[in-house]
Amino acid sequence: MYMAKRRTQLYLEEAQIKVLEARSRKTGKSMGQLVREAVDETYRKKEPRERPIPADDPLWDLVGMAAGKGKETDVSIRHDYYLYDFRKYSEKRWSYTDCVSFAYMDEIGLEDAFTFDRNFAQYGKRVHPA
Repeated sequence: MYMAKRRTQLYLEEAQIKVLEARSRKTGKSMGQLVREAVDETYRKKEPRERPIPADDPLWDLVGMAAGKGKETDVSIRHDYYLYDFRKYSEKRWSYTDCVSFAYMDEIGLEDAFTFDRNFAQYGKRVHPA
């Protein structure tokens, strides 16, 4: 994939230039390419490494909380119901996503939410972490 490049000028110390020249000869890459790679590796946001969740993490307590609590529903079909049912809470200024989440949680009988969103506690759900 081609990315547009913009010409720039860098001031490097002599030792830095020698390192780049030597690496360029060894790899066959241009000095510019080596600098771009170094910038990408050093300053660009990297994908977070996946870390396994330890067996004693309280997060595991949330797994399966909704199992068997009610029927599966298609929220996308009933979104108007979920939204308009919550007009009575308009002073709360909850988002559409919050309203759909509350309605769906009520529908399947789920009382616990893993969230940092205080709106779930305002609605009356148990929030984790507390």
